[in-house]
Amino acid sequence: MSRYLLCDPKHIHFEYGKYGRPGVVGGGVSFNVSHSGDILVIAIMKGADIGVDVELEGREADTEALVTRYFHPEERSRYDDIGNPMLKNEFFLRLWSCKEAYLKMLGLGLSGGLDSIDIRVPAGGGVCQLRGEGVDFVGEVRSLKLGLGCLSCFVSYCANLVPSQTKITSWGALDDAAWPELA
Repeated sequence: MSRYLLCDPKHIHFEYGKYGRPGVVGGGVSFNVSHSGDILVIAIMKGADIGVDVELEGREADTEALVTRYFHPEERSRYDDIGNPMLKNEFFLRLWSCKEAYLKMLGLGLSGGLDSIDIRVPAGGGVCQLRGEGVDFVGEVRSLKLGLGCLSCFVSYCANLVPSQTKITSWGALDDAAWPELA
C-alpha cells in the first residue's frame, strides 16, 4: 500500500465505511480483499474504487438455494437452462464472484441486494455486462478462472473506471519466504 501512496507504511491510517468496508484515510487508493480456502486476493487501485471476490472451485454449497434467493430472475433462467452440472457450477461461481465484487466495490457487501442486478458473464470469462434497476455504473466487471497448482478458482473484480484503463499488473502466489519480516 505504501508503494502506491508513496509514503512510509506507519503513516497509513485506515477508516471504515457505513457498511464496514475498510479504506485509506485521505483516499487516493482503493483496496479490497477476498479469500476462499487457501487462496487470498488483494486488489489495489489508484483513482477508482475496486471490489474483488474469489471463489474456490469444488467448495460445497447449496447452489440451488443460493440461486433461488440471490440471483436476478434473468440469471436464474440462464442457470436453469444449463444441463451439464459442471458448467452449471462454473456459471454459478463466475456469476456469484462478479456480483460480490460489484457490491464490494460499492462498499455495500452482500447487503446491497444481489438479486437486484443482472450480470452477463461471457462463457470463457472476460468483461461482464451489468444491468439492473437503479444501476448507474460505468466501469468494468471482469471474471477470470485461475489454475494455481492443484487448485482452481474464479476471481472477479469490479472497478468504476473506463474499461480500457484497467490492466492487471501482476498475478502470483506468495509462499512463506516471500513475505517481508515485520518489525
